[in-house]
Parts: sequence; C-alpha cells; structure tokens
Amino acid sequence: MPKLAANFDWRKSPAHIELLGKFIKPRDVAQVLNWQYLKDSIKENPKDAIERFIREGMLITCELDEILDCAFTASDLKKMAKEEGLKTTGTKAELVERLITANRSKVEKATSRLKIMKCSLQAREFVENFEQSKQQALESAQQKSFELLLGGDAREAYKVFLAYRREYIMPELEADTYELEKLNFILTSAPKVLGDINSSDLASLRAATCMPVLWYNEPAENWLPENFVSPVKSNKVAINYLKCNAQIRENLARYGDYAKQVRVTFDENDIESCALCLKLNEKVFDLKEFPELPLENCTSETGCKCRVDAVFNEEGGETELFKIVISGDSEADENEGKDDTEGDAFAKLSQLKKMLDNGLITDEEYQKKKSEILSRM
Repeated sequence: MPKLAANFDWRKSPAHIELLGKFIKPRDVAQVLNWQYLKDSIKENPKDAIERFIREGMLITCELDEILDCAFTASDLKKMAKEEGLKTTGTKAELVERLITANRSKVEKATSRLKIMKCSLQAREFVENFEQSKQQALESAQQKSFELLLGGDAREAYKVFLAYRREYIMPELEADTYELEKLNFILTSAPKVLGDINSSDLASLRAATCMPVLWYNEPAENWLPENFVSPVKSNKVAINYLKCNAQIRENLARYGDYAKQVRVTFDENDIESCALCLKLNEKVFDLKEFPELPLENCTSETGCKCRVDAVFNEEGGETELFKIVISGDSEADENEGKDDTEGDAFAKLSQLKKMLDNGLITDEEYQKKKSEILSRM
C-alpha cells in the first residue's frame, strides 16, 4: 500500500484514532496487522501506522505480566505451570505471577518474539478525550437532527447526521439519497389506521420513527415526548404502523417509473399480519388504486407484513421494459430492437440504470443487458 504523506496528521483521522484505541488494553500487534477492514479504513499499511505510534510514544511495550496475560489463555498458563511443577489452581493473574517468580528468564525467552503493545498514558488520555468529545457531538447531533425532523426538514436533519459521521467516523462518507428518501416518506405519512391523531403528536411520531433510520440502532420510542398519547394499542405499534405505511409508499413510488400495476404477496407462514390484510394476498392493483396499508382497521401490532411487487404483464403481453430486463438469449430477444436508434438505446439504458439503482435488477443483469443494447447500435 502507498505510504501517507510525511506531514500526515493521524490525530485528524478517526480511523487512526480507532486503531490506537484498540491498544487501550494490551494487544498483540501481529493480530491487528491481519485486519483487512483496518487496511481499507486507514488507507495505509497498519504496520506503518503502528510504527508511527511507537515513534511518537503513543504505543509502548507491555510489562512481562501483561504479555503473558494477553498472549496466553488460562488453560495455557495452567499447562505451563504444570510443566514447571507449580501449583495450577488460582486466578489467571496468580498463575502469571507464579510463572514469572519461578523462572523469569525462561518466561522472557518464551515471549521474546511476541510484540504486545499498549497505549502510553499520553495516548490513553488522547483516546479518552476523543471518545468523550465524540459522545458529546453525537448527543448534540442527534438532538439537533430530531428537532429538524419535528419541523419536517429531512434534508437538514440528514446533513447534521452526515457532518457528524464525516468528522468522527468516516471523512470520505458520501451522501445516500435513498436514506433521505426514506426520511421524507416517513415525514409525509399519515395513515388512517392511526385514527384522529393530532398534528403535534403526529409530528412527534414521525420524527421519532425517523431516528432509527438516521441513527441506526437509536430506539424510536425513546424520542417520543412523555406526554405522547398513542392513538393505538401502544407507542411501539403506532411507530410500526407509520414505518410500514412509509415503506410501502416508498416502494410504490419507485415502481411508478416501471409498471402500472402491483401485486400484494404474503409469506405463507405469516403470523404477524391481520386477517384483513391477509385477504389482499395475490391481489393485483393499479398503482393509482392501491389501498392504504396498514388498513384502517388493522389489528396487527407490526403492521401489514406484505411484499409489494411490480407487475410487468399488461393485457397478456410483456411490456417493453420487461423484455429488456428478463429476456434471455431467445430468438425473440435477438431480433427485438436490432434497429435501435441512438435515442431508443439511451432511453432503455436510462431505464435499466434506474432499475439497478432501485434494486429491481442485479448488477450482473444490468451489465448483460447494457452490453446487448450497445451492441445493436
């Protein structure tokens, strides 16, 4: 891997600080050098990063007792004690002390090839200060983003999230427009299954439901105000209903570019969806006439668990786009589109790219059909 610039400041690299933090407790350097994700994140050979830490006094060699404790399991130490004719009972720390006291030179020789390092006091203070600053920044960013979500501003809330992640986690992190889309669908959902929920509670419910989407494992219920009154059985159920409605609306919106109809499908072992929703199984709807889900009188605590798939078959024949995506090497496929104009090819390629971006086809399918279309120009 290429070496970083001589003036590279690892103190401004979250990945390097995370690496340093791995040595808060004694750790075998050889183990760290094999972490592939580490090589990808720090953008240099981990050996170079560790040697830099050592030169700057951030990593220091461990004491002999720490080396033994880190490098060997309790079973290993008991076996070594037995070989030395020593008592094999007691804690791991007692076994380590017993071995060193009995024959320090032999233990030193046995561990001479090991490179067990730990953070110096200076490094420990730096890492602890960084983690404290990171936690404070996280709490501030979460609160700020929640307030923006309460106001219905998904764009600014996502920018707050992105700024935090870039500063403390991954500087090169790119914006994900699909995450922003998810937030917007939640912030515009108002399913009838929630009953006569007032505007203030609906805004709180929407913002709370967005938080796990934006901040991953952040529990949505923790963000509901204490005076929030659920319009259904519980706060969790209300969140599930809103999330379910947003997800289905998001899918329908994406299918709108490719199909006029969708089919509702339930898993045959579905035990979560209610009887009302299950009656929709295998039914086909025009996109404009699709029922609002979960249904108004839904009794499921999770919301409708159906899958909504685009239907490409129109009036007994395949649509043009359907042919583009799924047809194989049949004679019809070979003959179809031989006289493609540049404009037609561009339109088809654009459609294919949209379907790839929305997860409707695989990259392999996309590349195959792309090659076929270009070959006919």
